[in-house]
Amino acid sequence: MTQSAASSPCPSHAPSPAPLSAEQERLLRLCLASTATLLRESRMEVLTATERELALVTDTIREDNNELHAEINALRMKNEEEEGLRVTLQTELAELREEVKTIAEEQEFARIRGRGDIRMTVTKVSEVEALTIGPGDKRVQMHGMEGGMVVDLAV
Repeated sequence: MTQSAASSPCPSHAPSPAPLSAEQERLLRLCLASTATLLRESRMEVLTATERELALVTDTIREDNNELHAEINALRMKNEEEEGLRVTLQTELAELREEVKTIAEEQEFARIRGRGDIRMTVTKVSEVEALTIGPGDKRVQMHGMEGGMVVDLAV
C-alpha cells in the first residue's frame, strides 16, 4: 500500500519537492519568460498570417462578386435588348399579317372583278341596255326573248 500511495497522483500523498537553488530559480524564470515570449510571438505570427490570408480571401471574394455583378448586368442588358427585339419583331409580324391579309383581299377582289376571269355567254337576248351608275360602275341590263334568256357563266 505504501508503494501505491507514493505513486498516486493525489497531492496529500505526494512527496514535497526539494527547494530550488537561486540558479535553478533564475533559469526556470528565464525559461518561463522565454516560453511566454515565444507563445506571444507565435500567436502574433499566426494572427498576422491569418489576417493576411483573410484579406486575400476577402479581396478574391470581392473581385468574384464584382465579376458576377458585371455578368448579371450584362445578361440583364442583353435580355432587355432581346425583349425589345422580340417586341419589334412581333409588331412587324402583326403588320406583315395585316398587309398580307389586305393584299390577299385585294387580289381576290381583283380576280373576281378582273377581266378575263369571268366569262359569260348570253343567248336569246332581245335587248341590251348599258347603264352608268357612277364612276367605275357600269351595269348591263338585258331583256330576253320569248321563252327566256340563256346565260352560261364560267368563273
